[in-house]
Amino acid sequence: HVSKELVMQIEVSPEDKLDQLTIKIFDVEDEEDVLEILS
Repeated sequence: HVSKELVMQIEVSPEDKLDQLTIKIFDVEDEEDVLEILS
């Protein structure tokens, strides 16, 4: 499960940040990692 905050952040993230997330997805250990990539 992911938090509503994370879902909202993903939904409003620009495409380039989502691309970065896709590339680094296997390095993600928790929601904080995702938020760091998207910020």
